[in-house]
Amino acid sequence: MLDSQPRPPWWKSYFDIEKNLTQVNKGALVFLPVGGRYFALSFGHVAHNLIDYSYEYDFGLRVTLNTLDPHKLKSTDTLDPGAAKRQRTQLAIESELMLFDFDRDSTILRSLTGKVRDEHRELFRHATGGSNLRISIDVEADGLVALCEQLLNLYQSEDYKAAFPEIQNIMPVRDAGQIEALNGQLLEAFRARNPDLNITVPEIINYSDNSMPLSQGQDAALSMTMSISDAITSTSMSMRSTLIRWELTTCAGMRCF
Repeated sequence: MLDSQPRPPWWKSYFDIEKNLTQVNKGALVFLPVGGRYFALSFGHVAHNLIDYSYEYDFGLRVTLNTLDPHKLKSTDTLDPGAAKRQRTQLAIESELMLFDFDRDSTILRSLTGKVRDEHRELFRHATGGSNLRISIDVEADGLVALCEQLLNLYQSEDYKAAFPEIQNIMPVRDAGQIEALNGQLLEAFRARNPDLNITVPEIINYSDNSMPLSQGQDAALSMTMSISDAITSTSMSMRSTLIRWELTTCAGMRCF
């Protein structure tokens, strides 16, 4: 549960407002045991409290791929790992994946939105899936376990390979030994301040809604670019760059463990 202490909003002092104004943050993570697994339902800005490697990284995406009509896609979020380029493509009409310029051999599909096939419309009509799943559905609290059981079956299905062949040609490394070796190489490059190493926010940023990452360098100046030099102190390996008012909207979502 997230139940923060009341505190004044930042704009109170900015406008010199004398009236007593406070705000609080509320949120919750609800864990449901389902079929030997656990589902995490997040409400409010709390999903970042989940440990990244503890949940299925492609849960929402695979459920979405198994339910969407391949001819009625609306939006894709993609990542080119080589250039660290993130892209969101939205079309005015429902379309096939090929019209989104998705390259199966060099691009990772991070998120997909579209209209579901007729046989799944009793569950939901539209879905957005990445590491988590976002759907709109009318269900009582005592019906959540049954819903999650259906979603787990959809996640375990490989039917999506017929409609979306070779959709996951590039996949994250899951072997613990390889992950440890790669993390070691990353740490060495970080300590050496390798000029080829960059810090980036792992999500698509909407710069028009005043929600953006700002880092503070050694000269106390704010910058929208986070550098390795400003992230490392001269005496330790601790991170010194800070994110100021970083607000990524987190809707209610489901993740599977």
